[in-house]
Amino acid sequence: MWKNVLAGVESSAESANMRIVLEWEDLILKHEYNQAFQLYVSPSFVEHSPLVRAWMKVNRPGYKETLAFFATYNCRPAPDGGWLIQGLMVADDDIVIEMNGLGEDAFRVANGKIQEQWVGAVSPPPT
Repeated sequence: MWKNVLAGVESSAESANMRIVLEWEDLILKHEYNQAFQLYVSPSFVEHSPLVRAWMKVNRPGYKETLAFFATYNCRPAPDGGWLIQGLMVADDDIVIEMNGLGEDAFRVANGKIQEQWVGAVSPPPT
């Protein structure tokens, strides 16, 4: 799904971290939440998004709360032409990805797992 995205990434560690995030995003956008979390998210994961905190009524959502959020809320359907990466920044363990129609997600990856996320890939909850 993410052809040629890793071209120009400086180090093998950065490349590995970016691959983790891209594979995680791919599974999330296919609504394969359990597999995405099992494969790519640390058990000590922390979500920093105000949206997730408000939706789950938890000040510091972790693995279970964020998985429940994704499973309950779902991501938007893909736009015509599918999801496209519009911006990408990798610096050591920090990754920011911007996709059409989704906004930006920021991640911290360590030890082969996503440790933290600042989500921007979902709309506000319905009222």
